[in-house]
Amino acid sequence: MYEVKLFQDRRIYIMIIFVIMTNLVGVGFYNHYEGLNYLDALYFSSMTMTTVGYGDIVVKTDIGKIFTIFYSFIGLGLILTMFKIIGDHTKLFIVPRKRNKVKK
Repeated sequence: MYEVKLFQDRRIYIMIIFVIMTNLVGVGFYNHYEGLNYLDALYFSSMTMTTVGYGDIVVKTDIGKIFTIFYSFIGLGLILTMFKIIGDHTKLFIVPRKRNKVKK
């Protein structure tokens, strides 16, 4: 039998917080400079950070284009780092449970 121990490394939580904070920075920027509403800004910043980029929403200003270049590199780096930390600890999540051996 195996006992599952999830998210015992604090780095996972820290990376999730960084990803959320970076996403919120993108939402604020796209809302203010590109004039997107909050839902569209959240959608666009999430798609940009994960490099999905459907192309249904595009930046129109020069400052938006410059920000998006740096935002996509930073966001992608954060997402990949978060998945790497999770992947490194996946094998550690499943820990063999010690069985009490019955003495004869």
